[in-house]
Amino acid sequence: AGLIHMLATRLSEHAGIQMRYRVLPHQRVLADFRRSDGDYTMVFQNPIVDDFAERVGVVLTTDMLLLTHRASPQDLTLEALAGKTLGYISGTYYGEAFAADRKTIKLPLSGLEQAIRMLQLGRLDALISSDIMLRYSLEQAQLNPQMFRTRVLAPGHEAHLYVSPGSRDASHLPAVRAALKQMRISGELDEI
Repeated sequence: AGLIHMLATRLSEHAGIQMRYRVLPHQRVLADFRRSDGDYTMVFQNPIVDDFAERVGVVLTTDMLLLTHRASPQDLTLEALAGKTLGYISGTYYGEAFAADRKTIKLPLSGLEQAIRMLQLGRLDALISSDIMLRYSLEQAQLNPQMFRTRVLAPGHEAHLYVSPGSRDASHLPAVRAALKQMRISGELDEI
């Protein structure tokens, strides 16, 4: 169940092909794609991924947020977080400002659930996440979003469907690309 399942199911139906999906840790997906040992994946636009995979199309556009406890006096800017611990999901590209920042203490984590727990325990001063991933992670953890404060760091960040150059299903690329375009035009992609 969930967003990835809905996207894969509908994309498969529109493209007229059978797609199986697996949810894997971000670093595992990137490692598989570097070895051309993958098929399709959805990840945030990333200049590094562009070096070893082809963009099929935009799946969604989201905002990258900085997040802390509601009661925290911490200002939510990269400048104000200088010397503070900032959690992020390893391998995710959060935009140029985050990539260029050298003043925060960036702590790579394996998942957003772990980052939220560490923030709650005071092991992080803030974390960075996409708005959509944050929303669903908070829902899954049954946490009230009002417990936290957010600020947009990078607006309009795109998530793309990528295909590995060594994909066993690369021959389906035109059908998948057309299906994604059809879903965008019809509004189904936004609805998902």
